[in-house]
Amino acid sequence: MSTINIDEYKIIDNLLDRYLELDFKEKSDFKRLVSSINKIVIINPLIFYRIDDKTLELISGRKRIEAIKTLNELKAKNKKILNIPARILSKENDLDSVYLLAFKENTNRRI
Repeated sequence: MSTINIDEYKIIDNLLDRYLELDFKEKSDFKRLVSSINKIVIINPLIFYRIDDKTLELISGRKRIEAIKTLNELKAKNKKILNIPARILSKENDLDSVYLLAFKENTNRRI
């Protein structure tokens, strides 16, 4: 597992998560996640697919990255969360396998 500075990358999100409600930021689960990340930071790495040197596609961790963005909007510049644990899949992985991994990650999360 590595750590990335999220300000150093363009992060794109092409996958739709049909279980992610439009108003999920108002849900108590999301608010607990924000609070947890604020206290403990992130334990499980987010998963990305490398598009190029400065672009990553988010594969798993949509709520966590939104929680980080929410926290960073509230924090002073010098206290923002920039470094997060990440697993970066290389271009050597074909996209079908990467998207299958995304499906499995999201399915396991709901079990």
